[in-house]
Amino acid sequence: MAAEPVTRIGTRPDVPPKGLLYSQLGYDAGDELRVVVRNGAEGGGVCRLEGPVVLERALESWGELWGSRWQVASFGDDVPAGIYRVEACGMSGEGLVVGEGRLMRPWREMALDNFERRTLMPPDGPAWNDCGGHMQEAYSHALAVLGLLDLYEHTGEERGRLGGQCRHGLTYLARLQDLAQERGHPDGSLSHDTVRQRDVLLIPNAAKAAACWARAWRVLDGAEQERAVWRRRAERAASYVLNAEPHGAHGFVRHGHGLPPDWCVPRVHRTTDMLAVLWAWVELGELDRALALADEVIARQVPVERGESGLFGHFYTFCADHGLTERAWSHCIASDDEGGMVFGSDGGQAMPHAVLPIALLLRRYPEHPRAESWRKSLESFVTGFLLPACRLNPFGILPLGYVQGEGWLHFAGPWHGFNAVYGWTAALALELAKDLPSDAAELRQTAVNNLQWVAGLNAGLTRDAAAACVFLTFDEQELPAGVAVPVSMIQGFGARSVGGWTTLRGNVANGFAVGEQFKFDVPVTAAEDGPHAYTDEEWIPHAAAYLAGACRL
Repeated sequence: MAAEPVTRIGTRPDVPPKGLLYSQLGYDAGDELRVVVRNGAEGGGVCRLEGPVVLERALESWGELWGSRWQVASFGDDVPAGIYRVEACGMSGEGLVVGEGRLMRPWREMALDNFERRTLMPPDGPAWNDCGGHMQEAYSHALAVLGLLDLYEHTGEERGRLGGQCRHGLTYLARLQDLAQERGHPDGSLSHDTVRQRDVLLIPNAAKAAACWARAWRVLDGAEQERAVWRRRAERAASYVLNAEPHGAHGFVRHGHGLPPDWCVPRVHRTTDMLAVLWAWVELGELDRALALADEVIARQVPVERGESGLFGHFYTFCADHGLTERAWSHCIASDDEGGMVFGSDGGQAMPHAVLPIALLLRRYPEHPRAESWRKSLESFVTGFLLPACRLNPFGILPLGYVQGEGWLHFAGPWHGFNAVYGWTAALALELAKDLPSDAAELRQTAVNNLQWVAGLNAGLTRDAAAACVFLTFDEQELPAGVAVPVSMIQGFGARSVGGWTTLRGNVANGFAVGEQFKFDVPVTAAEDGPHAYTDEEWIPHAAAYLAGACRL
């Protein structure tokens, strides 16, 4: 008897799905309203809005990507507020909303109700339940605190509750730093969590915790004694990182970076960790410590003559000699030969291209002799990389990274989706718009595009993609065969939303990827690239990153 054919989750569908795609959370008044059609009728056509007014715009062909054909209709930035019906290519949808503050609408549920509920769930508190499992990991708490601190700095409401959640995360990080010292580990290091990985020390944990405490010292209201403690913890964590032995190949998943299994991983600190420490030094006003680190980071920037498919200004993962450039996301837990978990170099690498501290240096020391080098670095990053990279797809989102021989990929590589990337990208774009006024308009639109991917203007959920989920907030069979349905990935918000494992309102799940969750089962190639799977484990950095971007609008 012939064997049953095996269907691999997350492969490109045999029949390209059709979809009428628009934001499910809504469009902020004054921002561009875009509608995307997936595999619509060839040869143009129009998109029609019916609501307080009736508007029609031509569908412009974007081209082909991820095995689908795309068309885009832009209605500009002056569509009157209201609720609209949308039609194009024989498809229709309800509930397209234009109004004030749509992208920030769920912030209380995301940042307050959700996080407060999570304080009640961990097996070994005080912490937050941070993902679908039972771990409370250092890097997830650090990333979440960074997003909440951004919200605290830019939002004038609910500061008591919001500050309380910031302190909750900071207290847990302090507990991890104290635990590491109690167990005889180097000063400033952090245990990975308090339950199972108490003797696991990760450089990304300490680097991001240093940035957390330094940011809290600067922006969070508190007594001088409390703030002095945050400052000292930040200094200890940052110093530990710079003195620690780099992880090298330990926990570095070559497959996820599109590398062969024998690729030699250098034993030098990763650029993303150096940027986090630089952030801490800048926040603390430690200029002398920041200068040398900034010089070293900028030396790792890709020059125009070594551009990747024409893009330059981004950064090498280790150093220029090794050639590998940073991916927007490489967070994972690797497996050893016996199937155990290996926490290391890739753990917590979930904040893409975090060049904000270079911008902060420029703002705070504009007359410094090195200020011109900081400005040139930011200009190269924005005009050579960030803006053109986000033009490589019809949605304007940041790609995942460059793979030699394959080009720029968007989804192939990680072991699940990485929605945090889009929130951090939005936050960074809006910050850089302050320093580069000639690019400010496109940077703002880039920020909106990345947030809208989470809010519903995305490639759409298909029945095939939903097969990668563990739980769904609706019946998978409700998804029509061959149709891509637009969904908000903020659970409980939007005309249609899809959620995560705990079903808490305000969750943001891992999101679109290729392949099954927690498996490296799809080759890192352009042929396999695409939003072919929806992965539904939630992780607290996703919501925090989204809020970090949205609050700056």
